Amino acid sequence: MLFGDDELVNQVVPAAGLMPAALELAEVIDAPVVALNRAHAALRGESEHGAAAEATDAIYLSLRGTPTAAVKTASRIVSGARGSAGALADFPALEPGAAVPEEAIEEMAGLLSDLAAFLDPGVIVLDAEDPLLSKILPEGAIPHHRVGDVDGRS
Repeated sequence: MLFGDDELVNQVVPAAGLMPAALELAEVIDAPVVALNRAHAALRGESEHGAAAEATDAIYLSLRGTPTAAVKTASRIVSGARGSAGALADFPALEPGAAVPEEAIEEMAGLLSDLAAFLDPGVIVLDAEDPLLSKILPEGAIPHHRVGDVDGRS
C-alpha cells in the first residue's frame, strides 16, 4: 500500500517525482510508505517535534539549494492536487556560501510577507544559511535553532 499525507493514494502522479520509487519500495517491504518532497517532510517534522508542534497554521520556507515551501493550515500540511504545493519554480537555485543578489532577497522577503499575510500563521520556519537569514528576518525576530543542531544548521 502507498500512503501520502495519511491517505491511500490510488494513482501514481508523475509531478510528485517520488511516487514511482515509493511504489517500488512498497512492493518490497511490508509497511506503509509515505512519499513527500523535502519541504513537506521538513514541515511534518517541525509539526510533530519542532517549532510548529503547537501551531494550527504554519509556513516552512527552505532557502537552500532550490528554494521551496510548505504550508500547514487547520493542522494539515497542504499537498496540492499533484503533490507539488509549495514549489517555487521562479526562484533560482542558491549555491551554499554564494552571495545572493539584493533583488532576489527582496523577492524572497516579499514572498514570505505575502504568504504570511495570506495564511496568518502562528509559526514561520525559515531554513537558510545565516547571512541570508539575517537579511530576510524582520528586526526583532528571534531565530530558533533546531534541537540537536550543533551550529543551528541541519
